[in-house]
Amino acid sequence: MGDPPREIDDYIFKQRKLHESQESQKYLREQNLSLLLQLNQKDQLLQRHKVSVSILSLSLFFIMIIIVFFIVEEVFDLILLFWISLKRI
Repeated sequence: MGDPPREIDDYIFKQRKLHESQESQKYLREQNLSLLLQLNQKDQLLQRHKVSVSILSLSLFFIMIIIVFFIVEEVFDLILLFWISLKRI
């Protein structure tokens, strides 16, 4: 009759360890899901920033093209005026 209490103690001990392990697993699963959610949010934020940077870069590119166009137009006008003034001479 001395053995059954030992087996019962072992069983209770193993059940407690199993329960602790399951609780730990549940906690880690929740932490994992939380971290995945945070990662997804950060990834979405990063994607939005990338799009914003791309739009800004494209805008700057077009502004530079417009500026270059006006500079070239001014230079062309100056050349044309110079050429006209040479013809009058």
